[in-house]
Amino acid sequence: MSIFGSYTPNRLFMTHLHQMHRFCVECGTTLRGREDKKFCDDHCRSTYNNRLNRSAYQNARSIDRKLKRNYRILQNLGVPSAEIECDKLRELGFEFQIFTSIGTNFDGVELRHVYDLKYQFVSESSILFL
Repeated sequence: MSIFGSYTPNRLFMTHLHQMHRFCVECGTTLRGREDKKFCDDHCRSTYNNRLNRSAYQNARSIDRKLKRNYRILQNLGVPSAEIECDKLRELGFEFQIFTSIGTNFDGVELRHVYDLKYQFVSESSILFL
């Protein structure tokens, strides 16, 4: 009696099953080893996943760069409680629509945060760096 019970597999089918080739998803080389293996090595796995995720994180990286630029600009201005012209900030590359959070102070005035730095609009043409 065989290990398959009363069923005897077709020898040709079994031979064909062993001859099927699998290929690396990234580079296309023939795979050896486990049946569920998708990549020939760690480099191919890493390259494939990085390429796959690149577009997913591209928007987040772009926003993070803008936040860091805004932070550096505010930090380099230095003096807290200084009123700064919006045009000057725009010339330096500051983007007013990019900030980490928004809140209000005890008077109900809107405060915008860029990480730990705060500012508020005094008028349409200037801000107060806090």
